[in-house]
Amino acid sequence: MKKRYFTKALSIILISIIILMSFSTTVSARYTYIHNLSSTISISTSGLAKSTGLVDPSNSSTNTTLTVELQKKTNGVWVLDGGPWSDSGTGTNTVALQGKKYVVHGTYRVVVTAKIYSSSGILLENESCISPELTY
Repeated sequence: MKKRYFTKALSIILISIIILMSFSTTVSARYTYIHNLSSTISISTSGLAKSTGLVDPSNSSTNTTLTVELQKKTNGVWVLDGGPWSDSGTGTNTVALQGKKYVVHGTYRVVVTAKIYSSSGILLENESCISPELTY
């Protein structure tokens, strides 16, 4: 009985490891010119929403534009409620941006878009990241 339990437990652990390894490989290969792209939202008790975006470019000969938008769910549809705020950078310099806005009660999210351009201005990559929804 113990051997049977041990064999099942070992099988579950091995399958879990294989699934996690394949998941992380898929996620890390998602971007071509971006190491990391993130989007976060927080809302204080007084209703101050902080919309934050961050991008870590991976190529030293590129230019980066970062845009952060605060969206509110209205009748089941996401609509712009704050921003867009934007900033830019060059090379592998991290671009981070935070927009602030007082909001009313509702459900919100932040959409962050990073555009990576070649030194000659050709768009190489256009990626977006959406924060989890937050209800205030």
